[in-house]
Amino acid sequence: MRRPLHFFNSRTIAILFSVVIFVAALMLLYSNITSDNALPEVGNIQLSTAVTPKTKLENVENPPSAQYQPTIEKTTATLSQNGQLVIMQRPEWTLDGQLQQHLPALKKLADSGDVKAAYILAMNLRFCVAVPVTEDELQQSLQQAHQYQDDGAAVAELTERYGFCAGVDVQQRQQFYHYFAAAALQGYVPAQEMIGLVIPEFYMKLTGNAGLDRDAYVKKRDAFIQQQLAVLESASQHGSMNALMQLSQMHHSQKYGENGRMQAYAINQLILELAQDNDVHSKYAWFQQRAQTELTPEEIDNALEMSQQWLDIIKANGTLYLQ
Repeated sequence: MRRPLHFFNSRTIAILFSVVIFVAALMLLYSNITSDNALPEVGNIQLSTAVTPKTKLENVENPPSAQYQPTIEKTTATLSQNGQLVIMQRPEWTLDGQLQQHLPALKKLADSGDVKAAYILAMNLRFCVAVPVTEDELQQSLQQAHQYQDDGAAVAELTERYGFCAGVDVQQRQQFYHYFAAAALQGYVPAQEMIGLVIPEFYMKLTGNAGLDRDAYVKKRDAFIQQQLAVLESASQHGSMNALMQLSQMHHSQKYGENGRMQAYAINQLILELAQDNDVHSKYAWFQQRAQTELTPEEIDNALEMSQQWLDIIKANGTLYLQ
């Protein structure tokens, strides 16, 4: 008897339960998300809504806050008319000038529920996490760069990043996860992709849990990893190639539950179906060829069936985020 994997559900089950789970998680974490000091955890959500919030942010220094209205793009209608997935673009997040000049406007928009603003803010805060905060720290970093680099490119880049991040303190920079999580809970795929990139050990340090005793530490870390998997699965349901690739790598390592190699095979098949880059297609075709020597014929059949179920959900949602 074939045994379906935990994240490959039928379209009906996914759609029914995703809404319920999302609403419950959002209500549970709402108080944390609206707090400047909170670092909300991403709950076990699976979103299958086909409406992706999109916002306008032409002037982040002086936004027309009173007239500001987010715009909504309905991608399912497009899919149902022509049968093609809509290729979605991730927002441009780089900013001119200094980050501190943009912080008030971005925070106001993000705290009001603007997912695009939350993503842009989070990306820039994350960009500044590893940048020196004080002049003394900068000089130490520059000295190290001079010792280990043959040219001045690293020094110039470090100096430029320091100037961009100047005036933004450590606590503010560490809020990047808060804003990624807030946008991810609302189903914003670019933010969900970034949640998947957070290293568990860094998350533990970021949330003040690095000093827990071993058992408590492992429990907290593993819970975060499960949350990462859930968020990546949600992004994958909306056609995120980055999320699919992250899931493939995680499951192939066989560290995240049973049947890891079979789950990786199913995900790799999805990547082959959706890839529009020849190098990506060749890479994952090779992965599939190699995996055929590691799996039984029954496991391969099950994986292909699961892959088709997952592809049906992606097509129902109607979007594709390329690598």
